Formats: sequence, C-alpha cells, structure tokens
Amino acid sequence: MRRYNTKQKAVALILLLIFCMFWYFLNTKTYQIDFNDTDTAHQQVKLKESVDKDVLPDVEKYKVRFVIDGDTFILTNGRKVRLIGVYTPERFQEYYGEAKNRMMELVLNKEVTLVKDISEVDKYDRLLRYVYINDEFVNLKMVEEGYARVLTVSPDIKYKELFNEAERIAKKDNIGIWSN
Repeated sequence: MRRYNTKQKAVALILLLIFCMFWYFLNTKTYQIDFNDTDTAHQQVKLKESVDKDVLPDVEKYKVRFVIDGDTFILTNGRKVRLIGVYTPERFQEYYGEAKNRMMELVLNKEVTLVKDISEVDKYDRLLRYVYINDEFVNLKMVEEGYARVLTVSPDIKYKELFNEAERIAKKDNIGIWSN
C-alpha cells in the first residue's frame, strides 16, 4: 500500500477545494429572464401605491456587500438581512439562480433602506426587514416578478394582503416560478 507524504496530501486538498469552487460557480450561473416585454403583475396593478416607507418608524440605510440568495443578503457592516414576507427557492431548488441573480441586480453594491416591522431578528440572527431601493419596494417586486412566494410569519404581517395579491396575479399570469 502506497503512503502519501504531507506535500502530496496538501496538493490533493487544494485540488479538491478548487474543484468544489469550480463546481459551485458552475452551478450558480444561470440565464436572465427579461420580463420587459410581458404584461407582468407590477405593470398591471399599482400595488406599490399603498406602501409609504417615509412614514414608517425604524428606518435604516446601508450598502449591500453580498447577496446570499433571493431573500437574504449581507450589508457592508456584516449584518445579514432577510426579506420579510417572502420566500425564494433555496440552493439546488428550481429557480434558485434566477431569484438570486434578480436580487443581485436589485441590491448589490447599492444603498438600501431597511424598514422594521415588529420582529428585530429571526432565529438565525438575521435582521428581518422590508427593503427599498429609492421608491422601489424590493420584497414586493420579488413576488410581483415571480421570483418569490409569499411567506408571512406573525407578527410581521403588515403587507400580507399586498403580497398575497401580487402572488395571485403572478400565478394567474404564469410569471417566474409560476410558469411551470
């Protein structure tokens, strides 16, 4: 039986790490879907008009450093933020890459306005927030464009009806995750 020295083991470990990184990036590359020429939910109804972030308490502004997936990202101060009221596919689930890519388009390297509902953090110590880019309500946009399902958890249910209506329209129009 052949014995491997420390140098050979280190090289094998490095090659394994490179392979894992390559595999990870290979599996997260996805195509972008262009909704501009379709009649999407956000073009059909003006649901955003019922949301006014300027009159809400607990407003914070930060820059986004890294997007984890379609409903979670990391701020430049290192805190993780989880969108309230929505759920996007997890890694290895259908439409994960599309949802993550859309979130990257919306928030990566941009200043976001974070608005708290009732809860401060979830069980993973992520900030639970409604997220805005200028006047764009990111949580709602992800549902309207079919990248997210509604997942409201009490007591953070301020926009439950708004999200449910956006999801109903996205389903009706077979948008995004509802296209299958």
